[in-house]
Amino acid sequence: MVAHTSNVDLFDYHHPIKRSFVSRFDGGVILQADYSALELRVTGLLTKDKDMTEIFLNGGDLHKNTASLVYNKPEEEITVDERKKAKTVSFSLLYGDVPFSFASKNNMPVEEAEELFNNYYKNKPAVGKAIEETHEFVQEHGYVETLQGFRRFIGNATSKDKQKRNQALRQSFNAKIQGAGAWFTSMAITYIDDFIQSRNMKAKLVATVHDSIVVDCPPEEVKVMSKVVLACMENLPFDFLYIDYNGEQIRYPIVADMEIGTSYGDMIEYKEEELDEFRTPIGYIKYNLALQKINDYKESGKLSDEQFESAIKQVESQKSIYQQM
Repeated sequence: MVAHTSNVDLFDYHHPIKRSFVSRFDGGVILQADYSALELRVTGLLTKDKDMTEIFLNGGDLHKNTASLVYNKPEEEITVDERKKAKTVSFSLLYGDVPFSFASKNNMPVEEAEELFNNYYKNKPAVGKAIEETHEFVQEHGYVETLQGFRRFIGNATSKDKQKRNQALRQSFNAKIQGAGAWFTSMAITYIDDFIQSRNMKAKLVATVHDSIVVDCPPEEVKVMSKVVLACMENLPFDFLYIDYNGEQIRYPIVADMEIGTSYGDMIEYKEEELDEFRTPIGYIKYNLALQKINDYKESGKLSDEQFESAIKQVESQKSIYQQM
């Protein structure tokens, strides 16, 4: 990717660094594939939590389901705020948070945080058990082991200093989750690169950002590389990805989402069937960015419903122009 400058508009960061990176290829684009809820999927795989497995298999909303369990009410009655709190609790537990610190960071009474945590563990005993077993193991052995067999030594797990010991325990379970997630991304990169090198593709692997992979791609390779990247990320050949479920062995659902952009800062969802309607990927991206900007204005309250509908129709009426770009 090469440096590029652009004007900053209403919905950009003050310094939109990501927009500075564009394709090195004439008419090229940036592809980004991002693992979907990877940390929670690894948690479900590691803990064998049946509810999490079923949610991922059926494409449900894990955070809404968690909120339903935590607040003891049907999913259809869960509010946006309740879903958000349940999501925050889920990730906080993975990072070893406790009710006291969680309450201060989320502007709520400690009693409410304690209730959220207790309800979570009550409804997800497999997760609580896995965390407890990890704490016991690291205190006995001084290390934790990831799904693929790597070890991280955490010496302070046996420290007599309570603060250091507690910090080490918080790190222990998270190390197992992050270690597996990093391994997924790293191995996917090697398979993607093998494909590129063995077939003399022009596309370039340019970055990883946490659990996403970024590819600089010429226009003629977009369809091939989008398929290859997702296939490599979602179908890694690891034995531990196969689990027993309802009496049969299945592959645990690991899913990635693909985006495409004219720059790393201007990304939209990749849909090949819609891309086929456009002469070039650039036209497809610009058309969807125009629609996306109108939605941003609507969600920010800058447009009335009437203005929103009018703006959308105007862009849609110009679709043929974008299709010929």
